[in-house]
Amino acid sequence: MSVHWGGRGAGHISRWSTAPIGVPTLALNFLETSSLDSRITFTRGSTATFTGSNGLIQSAAINTPRFDYDPVTLASKGLLIEEQRTNLVLRSEEFDTASWAKNNGTVTANTIASPDGTTNADAFIENTAASVFHSMSQTLTKAASSIQYAASVYVKDKGRLVSFNIQSGSSNGVTGRVNPATGAVVQNAAAFGTGWTAGTITIANVGGGWYRVVLTATSDTLTSLQIQVSLNNGTTSVYTGDGVSGAFLYGAQVEAGAFATSYIPTVAATVTRSADIATMSGTNFSSWYNQSEGTIFASVDTVAPTGSPVLSFQDGAGAATNRQQMNIYSSFSATVVSNVTQSNIGTNTNTSPKLVYAYKANDFAACANGAAVATDTSGTVPTTLAYATLGKWDFGSAASLNGHLRAITYYPQRLPNATLQALTA
Repeated sequence: MSVHWGGRGAGHISRWSTAPIGVPTLALNFLETSSLDSRITFTRGSTATFTGSNGLIQSAAINTPRFDYDPVTLASKGLLIEEQRTNLVLRSEEFDTASWAKNNGTVTANTIASPDGTTNADAFIENTAASVFHSMSQTLTKAASSIQYAASVYVKDKGRLVSFNIQSGSSNGVTGRVNPATGAVVQNAAAFGTGWTAGTITIANVGGGWYRVVLTATSDTLTSLQIQVSLNNGTTSVYTGDGVSGAFLYGAQVEAGAFATSYIPTVAATVTRSADIATMSGTNFSSWYNQSEGTIFASVDTVAPTGSPVLSFQDGAGAATNRQQMNIYSSFSATVVSNVTQSNIGTNTNTSPKLVYAYKANDFAACANGAAVATDTSGTVPTTLAYATLGKWDFGSAASLNGHLRAITYYPQRLPNATLQALTA
């Protein structure tokens, strides 16, 4: 749904006094649509994956938005906005190839349906050698510096627990273990050897008996990086295999970053997914935005809560010196005039919040999730804004929401504090 009042020229804001109080001039509900409002310009310089309404991983074409769905409940999650990321793993779905070294096990290719619905998932099966380690791995190169990594792989039960490692050799790295039969973490992320710092290991149900396992860690300063999947019989990782048990695998990924993003398939080379960028400008912005006062509501979620941008209204693309902005952060709402912060208020600790920010000269307010309204009674507002970025900063920062926009609603008045609290409850 989208609502907007007729166009207006820049600087002619008196007409907003005729707008009914509490009636939005912009209402974007990304949970109830499969296409963007025509006033939004969307770009992404690469293809990208998402979970479709059928619960399966799908590919979106270049410059095509991704409306994501929960793979289990099939509920709409909204518009997916992510930063640029690169999958450093080669042959991410081809564990039978030479890119993956096998140790006391074999891979049978294309044995069952994967999370994308096609029969392209592989089986890693242990051999019957006595008292050995059953694993497969891929070795990558990295810079000689300490780097945060997020490694992920999709697993399905074939009789064994799965240990997942990021390491620089057999003696140094981070490990964790999951049970693909129950979807449980059975060993939390832990560093071994020296030089590495453990992050977390998580396992998420993606439907059809499949789970996505994500392990995060901070590396040592060596120039070698290895991702390793190994089997465990429930007691130990060194045992005599039965020649039948193992694990089903699909979609391995290693990204430089503190969290995992959507799956990026690779073949013979690494693949980079470009950032999602959604903007509004010209009359597509000025037709609903009131320079002198207004209220902004947003409902979002993110996997990266620190500094994740929700939206920015600014005087142009790039290095904007005047802006109103909202992000998922301790102080999540801000107004900046000539690069001087006029207001910076609000408290939020939720990664799936409802946020609201109201602005007017010497009368700012913010609220999250129905909590008490925070106010600021000193500051001016910018009057030259002409551009909106949704889910990303566009004033010199590469930061993205890394999550979903569920709804954005704009009112051309500074609504009362009680109304702000009710909007986010």
